[in-house]
Order: sequence, then C-alpha cells, then structure tokens
Amino acid sequence: MKELEREQRHFDNDENHGMTEKEVQEFIAQTKIKTVESIYFGKNWVECWYFTPLPSEFMVKCLYICDFCLFFCVHKKELVRHSRICSIRHPPGDEFYRDGNIAFFEVDGSIQRVYCENLSFVSRMFLDHKNLYNSIEAFLFYILCEVKEDGYHYVGYFSKEKVRDANASNNLSCIMVMPFCQRTGYGKILIEMSYALSMIEGKPGGPERPLSDLGHRTYVSFWTRRVVGVLLELIDSPTETISIFNIKELTGMTEDDIKYILENQKILRRDTLNCDR
Repeated sequence: MKELEREQRHFDNDENHGMTEKEVQEFIAQTKIKTVESIYFGKNWVECWYFTPLPSEFMVKCLYICDFCLFFCVHKKELVRHSRICSIRHPPGDEFYRDGNIAFFEVDGSIQRVYCENLSFVSRMFLDHKNLYNSIEAFLFYILCEVKEDGYHYVGYFSKEKVRDANASNNLSCIMVMPFCQRTGYGKILIEMSYALSMIEGKPGGPERPLSDLGHRTYVSFWTRRVVGVLLELIDSPTETISIFNIKELTGMTEDDIKYILENQKILRRDTLNCDR
C-alpha cells in the first residue's frame, strides 16, 4: 500500500486546475459526444477518439486536413482544390534536426498561431485531456516529420512552455503521435528529443504531470533504459563516480525521476538515497 501511495504522489497532481466538481461534471457531459467522427489526414483515414472544441463550421462527420499546412476542409473536393495550390511542404518553423528520413521543426505558438491552433485541435481528437484552455502563445511546438519526395509529412509533436517557473522542471507539456504512425518508435524519438534539449539547455527535466496510464508506462520504460544504460557505462569506467548527480548530468533527468527508477528496479534502497554513490 505504501508503495502505491508513493507512486501516486510521484505521478499525479490536480489535473482539473481549480475547476469545481460541478464544473468538472458539466465538462464531462459536454464532451461525451465527438464533434468530428473521423478525419482524412493527407492520404490517411482516421477515426477520432475524443471530443474536440472545434469552431461550429468544422463540426462535421468527416474533416479533411492537409498534412503539410494543417488547413481544415469540410468537403473532399475542397481539399483537392487546396492541394493543387498549396505550396507549403514543411511546418512553418526552423528545421533544427535531420536524421535520414525524419526531421524536427521548432514552431513558436505566438508566431504561427493558426498552424499551432489547428495542431492542437488535431491532437485533442486523440488525447483525453480535461484541461483545454492553455494559451498556445506560451508554448513552443516541436514537430516530427517523415521526409518524403514531395515534402515533410507531419507524424507527431511535443510541446513545452517557453518560460517555466523557477521551480518547474517540465521539458514536455503534451505529446502526440498520429494513430497511423503509432508503434513505429516515434513516441520514443519525441521523448528523446525533449531530453536532448534539456541537456543542451543545462536544465534537467521531465514530463508535465499528471501522466496518463499509457504515459506512465511509456516513461517508466524510457527512464529505465536510460538509467540502466548510463549505469552500465559508469560501471565500465573506473574513473567515473556513480552518483545521482552523475546520472542526472548524463541523462537530463530530474533527481526524483532517477530515484524513482532506481527504487522501482531495486537498484537503490531508500536508506541510501542521500548517499553520493
């Protein structure tokens, strides 16, 4: 029981952001019915999973979306016309990473507002979030694309706040991979990039809480591989000290997340948490 309580404290916080119980119940009632049943995204048909607070003109049975510029169309013929004249072939930001057929772009929510709004609407079709009211201007969006002959096709993204509280350590606020691209390792690539940016910034971080059950499992698996990999490197290096600080420097993870994995994997006992080695 104590172990479950400790895990609950580590992964949870108030996800209703000050909403009263009545407001929570009203929100749940309003969001039971999906506003869009399915979307055509590029050449992929996808059934939507959750309610999305779209403008009324886009509340249709099937929404057609350009996977380059995220332009919304209510009719297929409208998307066909748009595709003939759309000259955009990549997200409206700076490409900062390329490896083979994948690329990352950084997009500023305050500069590319329409693109980021549409991206948020699409992500909410597949993410069960209670809080839908964050301002996109406060976030940077890191867009993952597949590079093909005709351009950069969106497959997923993560976002993070531009300005974080001095005590905050969030390096990722929201993460989503399109359903037709899941089970391809793209989620891991997105998480890897969030930690790579943390290490470049010199600010250890982790995901914004609360984590969903799937998010919990995904991160525990990712953290375990990351921590164990570093421990194996340190053990093989006679000049390196094995400490929480060392692991934090080499992974970009927070001390709490590192300690959680060390305890979870029975590598570190609670009575030795304050030791350097």
